[in-house]
Amino acid sequence: MEKSLGRAFIFSFIAVIALSFLFFIIGYSIMGSLENHFSHASSHPTYIVLWLTYPYTWLPWDLILAIVDESLNIGFRIMYLGFFITLIVGAIVAAIFGGDFSNSLGGWVLTSLVCIVALIVTFFIDSYNADWVCWTCELGETVIQVLIVGVVNLLIFGGITLLTVLVVGSYGK
Repeated sequence: MEKSLGRAFIFSFIAVIALSFLFFIIGYSIMGSLENHFSHASSHPTYIVLWLTYPYTWLPWDLILAIVDESLNIGFRIMYLGFFITLIVGAIVAAIFGGDFSNSLGGWVLTSLVCIVALIVTFFIDSYNADWVCWTCELGETVIQVLIVGVVNLLIFGGITLLTVLVVGSYGK
């Protein structure tokens, strides 16, 4: 199979949004509040973009702390575990379909940037979505928070992408 930057981006982006949506649905279904979120989506259609890109609003260590927090509902814990897995799988998919360091990392960077920009645009379109990310923040503070968290995720999981390329490349020879 031919490997390229475009394939790395497209397949990692599809993996990230599909898994994010899946774990969002699973988590809130277990909690029994999925109907509320569908009602939010019907009154705020851009809320769906938040579902698809929600892992980019969490720092990896915050996700890990939420996963092990026994005071949280099991639905939340499964959802946060899924978001962590989503970022890892997206990075690995970018590495597999990119083929080399530059294509793989470029695909992961594009995936991350598209998700970050989609979140920010969504906040400007409907500030209701920004309240789900930072309840007490102004819009500008929420945008800065998402930029910082997004870049941290880009760098950390970009390292996983490069490590995967190194491992897969050594087995491919």
